[in-house]
This record gives sequence, structure tokens and C-alpha cells, in this order.
Amino acid sequence: MELKKAIFPKKGDYYLKNIFEKIDESIQVQCGTVFLNKGDELPLKTLEYHEVAYLVSGKLMSYTKEQEYIMNPSDLIYIY
Repeated sequence: MELKKAIFPKKGDYYLKNIFEKIDESIQVQCGTVFLNKGDELPLKTLEYHEVAYLVSGKLMSYTKEQEYIMNPSDLIYIY
């Protein structure tokens, strides 16, 4: 997999917005939105939690160390 030079969202672009957070005795859930412009790339990271991603519009490449995924509108992925 060949990666192009990353173009990161600039500080203050507010590409990540939390909508709500629910903390119960046994579970914590957060919901938010992410808006990226064409060419924006976020660095590979490890997660301390499980994530579900739903793509509303556009096309998105998501990848792990082992596999690459191309997401289209209405695709849903589970990342753990």
C-alpha cells in the first residue's frame, strides 16, 4: 500500500465534534461527527476503545497495519 504525504486538518478547523456522551455503571458511549476535506489524512493510531464508523457522503480509505478498506456512502465498519 503506497501512502501519499498526509494533509492534516489545521488546528481550529473543528473537523471532530462530539455530539453526546453517556456514562453508565458498566459502559461508556460517545457519539460524534468528523468532517474531512478531500486529501485530509489522519495518522494511524491505536484505539483504547471500540469504534463504529458510518460514512454519510464521499469516499474514504481506512486502513490497519494488515488491511485497507475503501468506504462508500452508507458503509458501516467496526474497528476494535
